[in-house]
Amino acid sequence: MLRLIDGAGRPLAEVDDDLVEAFDAGESVPATRWHELEVELVEGQEALLPVVGKRLRRSGATPSTSASKLSRALPDGLFGPVGRPGRATSGDVLADYISEQHRVMLSGDVAIRRGDQGAVHKTRVASRRLRSTLRTFAPMFNAEQATRLDEELRWYAGLLGEVRDAQVMYRRLTGMIADLDDSTRLGPVQGRVDLHLRGQIAKSWQVLGEEMTGDRYLALLDAVSSWVQRSPLTPKASKRARRLKRYIDRVDRKVARRLRRANRSGAAEALHATRKAAKRARYAAEAAPVTLGKKAAKKQVKRYRKLQDVLGEHQDSQISAALIRRLGAQAGTTGGENGFAFGVLYEQERRRASRARKQAGHVAHRY
Repeated sequence: MLRLIDGAGRPLAEVDDDLVEAFDAGESVPATRWHELEVELVEGQEALLPVVGKRLRRSGATPSTSASKLSRALPDGLFGPVGRPGRATSGDVLADYISEQHRVMLSGDVAIRRGDQGAVHKTRVASRRLRSTLRTFAPMFNAEQATRLDEELRWYAGLLGEVRDAQVMYRRLTGMIADLDDSTRLGPVQGRVDLHLRGQIAKSWQVLGEEMTGDRYLALLDAVSSWVQRSPLTPKASKRARRLKRYIDRVDRKVARRLRRANRSGAAEALHATRKAAKRARYAAEAAPVTLGKKAAKKQVKRYRKLQDVLGEHQDSQISAALIRRLGAQAGTTGGENGFAFGVLYEQERRRASRARKQAGHVAHRY
């Protein structure tokens, strides 16, 4: 894995170079193998992807002609031409996506155990994608088993989130402090942030490590693995994959409704709910691109990433402003410190949140 970072060390994207092997049933020698490069954003903007893609193509990489690993590995004609489901069932498509997320979770497991805190984000996203799949395409799965798995994935994502959220805030505030001029940076501002957030990261990281050695986490890995081997599907999953489009359309409409409602009220909670709906819609399009067509799915994913960026900036500004206010109050009442710089940072975050709300209003007109 290659991690792309900016000048401040902030991870922008990750490039994975996978060696994929496909075996015929009962055979020990792979029937086919290939290298596959995958680029995934971490904290970078959508505009970074075509730049990375261009550099990779210049180095000899070629775009994949398959919608997924599964469609490339299976015999010709099962999925039909790219963008048309052919004879693939809904269960086939969802099983492929579940398998992909399981692979990411296992890779993250190894990296986290080795002490790589940078692996937390990608692992958390994989668990979220699995939860989203269970909820968006709920009629495809046994309800009782899906609910049980969803609860355990939520627990694990929460552990990862404690680390990840503190990481995001630390990088955000550290960058903002670095941009302050000397006349504004009064007192040990960075020291106050270090004391609070680095301590929070260390504590959450320790809890995560301890839980990952426990029975509950190991049972979760076993559960996801069993879903990869044999997902508890309902008869509806035996229908053609194109049937999944109705569920994708449903979450798409939900985003539009929430976004209009959020822009009417201007409430932070409504904007955050819209962001969560946008994530689910994006993951739905990623899970079943064959039902939409490759180009349409890519366009929809891109549209929701942009909306996530806008709403994510609003959410981060809100959380950051609340934290800055608390840290400023502490600094203002502690000898040798000064709360002035925190006041400046607080106002910057309020302005960022205001700009994000306006951007969300502009986006709403396109839905």
